[in-house]
Amino acid sequence: MNTSGNRKKTKEAKTGLIILAIIAALVILAIIFAAVQTGQAAAATQLVAIPAVETTLVSDSGQAHRFGARVTLELNGDPGVDAAELHAEILEAIGTLSYEDIISFQGPDIIRGAVASGVNRHLAEGELVAVFLTEVITDIPMQNRDLDRQPQRNLMFDAIFGDR
Repeated sequence: MNTSGNRKKTKEAKTGLIILAIIAALVILAIIFAAVQTGQAAAATQLVAIPAVETTLVSDSGQAHRFGARVTLELNGDPGVDAAELHAEILEAIGTLSYEDIISFQGPDIIRGAVASGVNRHLAEGELVAVFLTEVITDIPMQNRDLDRQPQRNLMFDAIFGDR
């Protein structure tokens, strides 16, 4: 009887190992599936380059200053919105800012916030992931009023942003 009892225990141990191996395999498959789903969700965003944004901002003293930037938006999925439509919204949103807003320490965050609020009018909630600003440029007031610097400023903007 000892032999049959040992065989029964050995068979139960093998069955237990097989069940444990199946559970481990299911856990590994669940982890792999979750990783693939996370990777697909991360890959679902797209970058949308907006045409160069150029506008005039007014300072508190009433002086006009040119502002230019390149804006890239990271969007979830494919919202199907035209970059030209978004460009108009961005121009309108940035046009509400003052010169002092953009040259302040918080200027980049203020600009990104204005761009996000303008763009979100055309997008569903959660579609805008991030706003990236590059090539941000603005003019500074010239102290010597005898020099006519406007042609040089225009050349500088044209060199950076190309033909408009």
